[in-house]
Amino acid sequence: MKIRALVLCVSLFDQIKAIQFLLMLALFFYLGVVEIPPKVGAQFNDLYAHALGYFLSMFSALVAFYSMRRFWWVVPFLWGYSLFIEVVQLILPHRSFAFLDIVANSIGLLGGALVIAPLRHWLIRLDKYVRGIIDRIESK
Repeated sequence: MKIRALVLCVSLFDQIKAIQFLLMLALFFYLGVVEIPPKVGAQFNDLYAHALGYFLSMFSALVAFYSMRRFWWVVPFLWGYSLFIEVVQLILPHRSFAFLDIVANSIGLLGGALVIAPLRHWLIRLDKYVRGIIDRIESK
């Protein structure tokens, strides 16, 4: 009974990992289309937020998809997603397309990719170790 609960927890955790990535995408889209009060926009350089947001998005992708063989597809996917949000801003009267936003997003993505490369290797090894323990317990 305890073993089945452990397997269920691991399975549930796998689903939560993917859900947090989807929530991050939804948050980025919302922040990209919502009207920002002029007072907030004037006091804040959003290029830092773009770079930091997409840097952190690589960690979100790492948590969600680190064990996938083609993990690195997330870099062009997230870059395309950031471009999509900028294009959507072209049709919104209260937002505007900014090439520098795409540059900041790219810097954040590449920086995140450089930082997470060694972390991904470590997480894959840890995942195999934990799943190996579960397999041994189940086979007894």
